[in-house]
Amino acid sequence: MLLPAVAASRLVLVPFRLSAARRISSLKVPWKRDPALDAAIARDRRFLQASRLVREVLLSPGRRLLFRYLTKRRERIKLPVHVPTFLKRYPTLLAVSAPPEPVASPSPHLLAFLDFASRLYELHAPLLASRLAKLLMISSTRALPVTKIAAAKRYFGIRPRPNFTVKLPKGFYLKKEMREWVRDWLELPYISPYADASGLHPASPEAEKRSIGVLHEDGGTNYREIL
Repeated sequence: MLLPAVAASRLVLVPFRLSAARRISSLKVPWKRDPALDAAIARDRRFLQASRLVREVLLSPGRRLLFRYLTKRRERIKLPVHVPTFLKRYPTLLAVSAPPEPVASPSPHLLAFLDFASRLYELHAPLLASRLAKLLMISSTRALPVTKIAAAKRYFGIRPRPNFTVKLPKGFYLKKEMREWVRDWLELPYISPYADASGLHPASPEAEKRSIGVLHEDGGTNYREIL
């Protein structure tokens, strides 16, 4: 049946919309703890704490570190308890020599674990390459910053880099405190000299690292011009 002209003139077309539809973000899902997941997260947290502690020794010359130096690094490696207390909980991590000057070194159990982990890295290298290839393929630009991949390397099974060496001219050496500072500075994430540095504090280590990058780029440019 045709609508009268008056009624048709007052007809307003409203776009079709599901009034009952709701966004996913507005849905409320009852929270239920998963004991198995909670236990896995707790184990992972303890593993990270142990790995940071062990790493301090592995990065030391000869894989040996005075125990008194190790105990002073609790805040830097973010241990929830003092180092001696942590080692009492996990006595197979490190071997500590007897007084008067105890020295921490890798325990036989730790050395066996590191050897086992190294063989696993070699065995699963093809799987790692496949994971990284898939990650690059699903990215919008088919490229990712190396720093982003490095930040997630543990979750992709990428082998860590425990070696730290500084080559100096003959007759020069670094004091222990300076060597530790240089190591920490080198382990900071790479900051591109072309990135926006407005958010960096001028006295921060990140700003210093960017300044080195700027000098490197400037020196490389001038060197090419001279050639």
